[in-house]
Amino acid sequence: MARLDAGITLAWNSPYARLATLTVRSFETDLMIDTGVFRIRDFQAAKGPDGAIAYVQTIHAECKSCGHITCIEERDIQQLFGGLVVKCENCATVQTLSNAALGR
Repeated sequence: MARLDAGITLAWNSPYARLATLTVRSFETDLMIDTGVFRIRDFQAAKGPDGAIAYVQTIHAECKSCGHITCIEERDIQQLFGGLVVKCENCATVQTLSNAALGR
C-alpha cells in the first residue's frame, strides 16, 4: 500500500499508485489566472517529479458571467487527461481547463 501526504491510501497495483511520489502544493497568489470564462482565485494541485501539475485537488473559480465564486473539492472535480472541467454552480457556465494553463 502507498500513502499519499494527502492521506489517501492506494494499493501498489492501482493505476494511481505512481501518484504516491507526488507532492501537494498550494498555488494561492495575488495574480489571478484569467481563463476567459473564469478567474482562478486559487487552487491546490499535486505535482509530479517533473514539476508539472498531475491533477488539481481543489479550485476556486470566479465566473465572469455572473460573478459567483465556485469552490470545487477533489471528489467533485471532473478530471480529464491533462486537465479538468470547471462549472459555475450559479449559472452553469462550463469551461475545460488544461493543467498546463494553471501551472504557468
